[in-house]
Amino acid sequence: MGRSRGICHDIGKNLVCMMLEGAGFEVVDLGADVPPEKFVQAVKDAKAQLLGISTLLTTTMLGMKDVLRALEQANLRPSVKVMVAARR
Repeated sequence: MGRSRGICHDIGKNLVCMMLEGAGFEVVDLGADVPPEKFVQAVKDAKAQLLGISTLLTTTMLGMKDVLRALEQANLRPSVKVMVAARR
């Protein structure tokens, strides 16, 4: 779980991480302002089945597309579900 590049605050992400952990999920918290390459490496390292990406600013929503593109280029997109949290 992480916030896409350009987002520096992480209060909402922290709350979602806590709720997922409370529901029994193992969560790898990447923090805020995460570049696509870091998401890809985390998916590889953790052999993740689910990736959460969050942004609340319209100007940073394109960063989520960059993460999806990076997953595709690394041939990871078919093996991981992506959960996107965004607000317009």
